[in-house]
Amino acid sequence: LAVAGRMKENERAVEVLWKEANRRDEDRFVEKEWQQLKLVSLFAGSEGMELEAGEVHQRKMDEAALHTISGSETFENNVTKVLERFDFTGFKREVSPFDQGEGGELLKIDIAFEKEQVA
Repeated sequence: LAVAGRMKENERAVEVLWKEANRRDEDRFVEKEWQQLKLVSLFAGSEGMELEAGEVHQRKMDEAALHTISGSETFENNVTKVLERFDFTGFKREVSPFDQGEGGELLKIDIAFEKEQVA
């Protein structure tokens, strides 16, 4: 629902699932699951919903969001070199779509052309 942009129209179901996830003991989740919960929270916010988490759950989600998902750096470096070779300028690497870095490392855009607002 989050990725498809259909959270708002399924708001009641999302809230039930969110409450269930937040009711569970923090030890039942691994870092990838905390990252997924953080993504759900961010997507909900983008659709005008507010999903509240307990203090411990919120902290765990925020901590997980700060970690980079590794593995694509070599590819990104190669793309950057090709763009520069063809005289593309004005792009930035690892750009947050949020004003205050709310998504941490989790939602950073690999390569973005700032002026054209293309990622």
